[in-house]
Amino acid sequence: MSMICCFKKIPANLVEGDLTALEEYIAELDIEELAFSDDPDGLSLDKAWHGVHFLLTGSSMPTDDLLSDVIMGGTEVGDDLGYGPARYLKPEEVAALAEGLGKVTQEDLYNKFSPDGMTDVYPDIWDEEDAFEYLLDNFFQLSEFFMAAAKEYCAMLVCVV
Repeated sequence: MSMICCFKKIPANLVEGDLTALEEYIAELDIEELAFSDDPDGLSLDKAWHGVHFLLTGSSMPTDDLLSDVIMGGTEVGDDLGYGPARYLKPEEVAALAEGLGKVTQEDLYNKFSPDGMTDVYPDIWDEEDAFEYLLDNFFQLSEFFMAAAKEYCAMLVCVV
């Protein structure tokens, strides 16, 4: 089974105070639809998520770097969706991450790309000819998505399914 990372812009009020409404929202959310649809409020990084995380942080694991929170951060909420519960980012966190992503250059990403050093990064396809371009394309989609969410003052759901 593939591990796919999905993002969903959600209204800010769902992450304020009591999270019951957010938990109900997640329970009603069709995660497969989010992972495989063209929802304008959703984004799927497909299997590129772990590689993008590596390019942002230089690590396959969460780090103390702000950009680690783009994919591996947030506050857990709700039930296990397959690879853990969904996580949410508050609008202020989304804005800070969007700003951080906006400072990352293609050169920064290229300098961290190392097929030999990414053997523990899912899905271990990084020695293929177009691997960097695959990650770069997904990074730019992610960056644009976070910038749009920040501009709209949205919170964000992050889930791996």
